[in-house]
Amino acid sequence: MTAASHPPGSLSSLDDRRESGGSVRSLFRSLASDRGDRAAGPSQTRQAPGAACWPRRFGLVLLPVLLALPPAVLAEPGLRLHAVFGERAVLSVDGERAVIAPGETGPGGLQVLRTRPGAALVQYRGERHELRVRPAATGLAASSAGGVELRVHRDSRGDHAVTAGVNGIAITLVVDRGVDSVLLRAADAERAGIDPDTGRSVRIQREHGYVHGQRVRIERLQVGALRQAGVTAIVLPDAVLPRSRLGRSFLEHFEVTAAGDALVIRER
Repeated sequence: MTAASHPPGSLSSLDDRRESGGSVRSLFRSLASDRGDRAAGPSQTRQAPGAACWPRRFGLVLLPVLLALPPAVLAEPGLRLHAVFGERAVLSVDGERAVIAPGETGPGGLQVLRTRPGAALVQYRGERHELRVRPAATGLAASSAGGVELRVHRDSRGDHAVTAGVNGIAITLVVDRGVDSVLLRAADAERAGIDPDTGRSVRIQREHGYVHGQRVRIERLQVGALRQAGVTAIVLPDAVLPRSRLGRSFLEHFEVTAAGDALVIRER
């Protein structure tokens, strides 16, 4: 039995082209060819009613879908946007994370051109990329059956580190259930607009003895979608605190559990 022939532009002929073209670009070239054939002249074979307009309709439907694809899909593979706090963007380049504001240069020469809530326009290796925050991929807060939760994985240093908003300023904090209070490096406190001199002098015990710090209050502390106001913190000299810590003065308001190698912080 011989195969049935299909009129040009019909659904079956379009399926054949989809198999032979192997890509959306090949499909559009085939559709363009159909339009050229139809314009060739009156000697063209008559098509079935409605068949000639089907590819055109298909193209008109598919083209907006392609244009609507998130720009992040087309971004440089090694680039990722984790969060945006005001004008500052938390980005990583091949796993190296940095907080960058417009006009500043980050790892690998990455530059932030402008930001908006949940997105940033950056320039990297001579090309511009529109990046968007992808909560499911980055471990940021996401909805679950029990409410909002935050899944924190280990970073390149082996710490469960998160990018938090301290009074609206992006600061990296290491989740530490072993300390009573949030601990801030003096440099991080200054960036967040916190003046240690307004706090109360305290002495805390560390592995190699006691160190002096200043007890202060963070007006707003946000990690992903988890928020808390009026959080107690202690500011310590940078020399004795390599990285700021997210302690129990914040964590006590949430449930913290281990899930494999990750920590999960969720609303109670």
